[in-house]
Amino acid sequence: MSASMLAGARWKRLVILGDSDMSWTDRISAALAAAQPEFEAFNLARRNLLAAEVRITQLTPALELKPDLAIVVAGGSDIARGEFNPALVRSELSVMISALRAAGADVLTLAWPERHPELAMLTAEVTKKFGGICCASSSDAADPAAEVLRALAAFLR
Repeated sequence: MSASMLAGARWKRLVILGDSDMSWTDRISAALAAAQPEFEAFNLARRNLLAAEVRITQLTPALELKPDLAIVVAGGSDIARGEFNPALVRSELSVMISALRAAGADVLTLAWPERHPELAMLTAEVTKKFGGICCASSSDAADPAAEVLRALAAFLR
């Protein structure tokens, strides 16, 4: 089912930037590899990083990999560590998403409106501003891969 959802996908290089366990992206990578034989994925995400740390440690390597698709998930660790500054997270997301978009990548972000409404709202706003894809995941989605696959499939239509 996943591969058929992404039939015709043109993406060949996925880079994942994030502040949490992004193992669910393996399903995204497998579906894209089935749709595009030359597909490669690079998961740069590391747990417990603040949004600024994601940008500092992952953005340059991500750009060097020349992705045509990027998944960016940041800000959740800021909340978990009690260091959530909406203006700072908005700025960090803006820098990451705009740089990836300027380099030619489609960018998908993930937000959990029921868990973190303020983070979800600002993530959606920044993503929209730079022409990305924001996927809102339900609060009980331990594995958001299915929702991300649907969002990517909708983007392809």
